[in-house]
Amino acid sequence: MIVAREKPLSEILSLLEGVNRVLVVGCGQCTALCQSGGRKEVEHLVSLLQAAGEERGVPYRLSSALVARQCDPRYLDSLDRLLDEAEACL
Repeated sequence: MIVAREKPLSEILSLLEGVNRVLVVGCGQCTALCQSGGRKEVEHLVSLLQAAGEERGVPYRLSSALVARQCDPRYLDSLDRLLDEAEACL
């Protein structure tokens, strides 16, 4: 059984200290079904990061993507360009 939980925003922000270009990636399978990392959750995290960045004076450059299955490397090729442009990936 796969268990996925969202990290607290404060923990995510501490991990992003000194980072501006962030890619937020969601999965269309398991984490989407358990509502911890699908499209809706990616969009929500992006909006939280935008607000936190504005509040803290951090100019985050955010991008997002959704892959069919993050657990299968065959589906990750579509992220190559986005990963090249990012300093961090969530």
